[in-house]
Amino acid sequence: MKGAIRTSVALAVSSASSILTLGGGAFAGVGAAGAAAGTCDASALTLKPGRTSGAAGTTWYTLEFVNHSKKSCSLSGTPIARPGFMTYGMIPWEDVGPKSIRDRFARRGGTVVIAPLKTASVDLGVGTAANYPKSTCAPRSILGVQLTFATPARPARFDFTLPKTAVCTKLTSTSITGIALGTHFP
Repeated sequence: MKGAIRTSVALAVSSASSILTLGGGAFAGVGAAGAAAGTCDASALTLKPGRTSGAAGTTWYTLEFVNHSKKSCSLSGTPIARPGFMTYGMIPWEDVGPKSIRDRFARRGGTVVIAPLKTASVDLGVGTAANYPKSTCAPRSILGVQLTFATPARPARFDFTLPKTAVCTKLTSTSITGIALGTHFP
């Protein structure tokens, strides 16, 4: 999948007060010292496209966050995903339809510590608008999705360009998973 990716506002994500563990051991990707990581700086993460797949009327996009800094940093939770497109007027982003439903997969959405050159990912599902009755869907084209990791201090926002597709404006036809360390496919 080809797509232009932009980080829209200064990136700052929640800091981890502890390392997420699984089966008694620290998640892979945690720094050797095992200390809790701080927030990621705007220049620390790059959002890039991963694998795209389709099943049962939904196209899934794996979106990967790569840590290019020299220090481990953290992300947590499930981002708010708002389908829409970039505008070039006073409003930089126009939402189209409702925000995405949060898919709750096991071991996703907790705090993950991303070591240097390691990856964390989320999966975005876009339901085929043509599968819904037009009267209950009211389809409209989008060109991307804006992801926001909501934190009390400063939200982390990313704009991700998708191939032109349509979503429903009267009901939710997109979904998003929580953050997971590494690259995970739906």
